[in-house]
Amino acid sequence: MKHEEIMQNSVSLIAFARANGKLSIAPCETVDEETGNIQHFKSLVFTHPTLLQMGEDGKPKLGKDNQPLPLRVFVSFSKNLGELTGKQIVDLKDKLFVLKRDNGKFTLWQEGQGGWEDVDLGI
Repeated sequence: MKHEEIMQNSVSLIAFARANGKLSIAPCETVDEETGNIQHFKSLVFTHPTLLQMGEDGKPKLGKDNQPLPLRVFVSFSKNLGELTGKQIVDLKDKLFVLKRDNGKFTLWQEGQGGWEDVDLGI
């Protein structure tokens, strides 16, 4: 992905949180398709204060308590950034961005991560 595409498809963490709700860090797991092993990881989860998860029938999805489920948006930590604690996120909040990838998933990244080098072209 080119730098221009990253900039067009990203928003500051603060702006993303304002649009998507309360931020939590949640334990998650997935199954490695090659080995069948369960992989544990953490993910950011934004819970919207008013929007609900909708089913294919157009009705709100219900939880175990028969109450509507709030809309949740999951954001993975970038591999270069690694998992952060809540305190680290607060400390870096002005340098963190959420990138919407081509597959529609979201990733948290930090300005300047991934070996980027600023170059002063004198313009």
